[in-house]
Amino acid sequence: MREGVNLIVVVFNDGQMNLIRRQQIANYGHESGVAIANPDFAALAQAVGCSYLPATGDLGELARRIFAVGGVRLVELRLADQPSLEWQRLRAVLREGVRARLPEGAVQSIKRLLGR
Repeated sequence: MREGVNLIVVVFNDGQMNLIRRQQIANYGHESGVAIANPDFAALAQAVGCSYLPATGDLGELARRIFAVGGVRLVELRLADQPSLEWQRLRAVLREGVRARLPEGAVQSIKRLLGR
């Protein structure tokens, strides 16, 4: 802000460490310890003296507002889960259930037979 630069900062906010979360879901069917407490981005922007623009509603209107304002702009895009995440969770739960019911060493034997 002090330098008077014209800058757009985009925060992709999903409220968690999503890459780690997706790996946990794919491997184990559930996540653990990946939720994070985000700051209040509107208050943060106000504290440092920049504009805050939450991505809500029409994205065309958001783009017009972003470029109509000068200086530093903080844009927050809140992200939701993708539907494919539930399929990953189901697949992992089924895989873990099958593994739990197979005798010890059976999974490794099956993988060798399949060339994996």
